[in-house]
Amino acid sequence: MARTGDIQADVWIIYKSVEDDAGRWVAHSLKTDQIAMGDSVLQAYVVMKRVMRAFWESVGEDDTIVYSPAPKEIHDRLRRARPIPNALLVRAEELLARRSERKPSGTIFKVGIRNQTLETVG
Repeated sequence: MARTGDIQADVWIIYKSVEDDAGRWVAHSLKTDQIAMGDSVLQAYVVMKRVMRAFWESVGEDDTIVYSPAPKEIHDRLRRARPIPNALLVRAEELLARRSERKPSGTIFKVGIRNQTLETVG
């Protein structure tokens, strides 16, 4: 298990879920086993980028957070993976930049797990 890292030192794979009836796309971190889902490759990537930013910020603030690599069967998918098209990455970064300019609306929740109990602070 590791405790430190950053979003740039990770590898993600994006694949179509066979377990999800909706056939959604899954972005999966090989380093941390974090996942994000979307209705398209683009959406899965954008959501994953947000998830991982929040994850690494939390790791930096809370030294009790531990993580481990994704399972072997997820790592095995990397051999068949192709690089994500550059045009998709550019579009994703445009969406992320546009959304970061907006002010948050609605209720913001912080979710933490301690001693196998889920706690929500809002």
